[in-house]
Amino acid sequence: MAYIPRRRFLQDSLAAAAGASGTLFLRNSLFAEASVSASTRVYLDSRRTMAPLDRNIFGSFLEHLGRAIYEGIYDPDSKLADSNGHRKDVADDIKKLGVPIVRYPGGNFVSGYHWLDGVGPKKDRPRIL
Repeated sequence: MAYIPRRRFLQDSLAAAAGASGTLFLRNSLFAEASVSASTRVYLDSRRTMAPLDRNIFGSFLEHLGRAIYEGIYDPDSKLADSNGHRKDVADDIKKLGVPIVRYPGGNFVSGYHWLDGVGPKKDRPRIL
């Protein structure tokens, strides 16, 4: 990916936003109405169907943000935790919501996480901020 200086990126973004805003403004003006056809046709093809959606695309992820992981879903000191330290009440609520899959790690945390850092005895795993 090519490097773009921040100032140039912001200038280009502002120009694009101004252009889009101008287009929206002119589209609703009297000048634009003169060039638009008065009639519109919509065609519906009732024979065309969509493929079924895999419900797993509606899953979610957990990320180290606030108390999502520690004191959230993972709290070995909680009286509500199972033998692995996962909160049973939170897991039950996730099941009630019908979330088909929960990915961990997720979000921005996953960009700097290597899966091998979570393997093996806890005392031997690297600690990262």
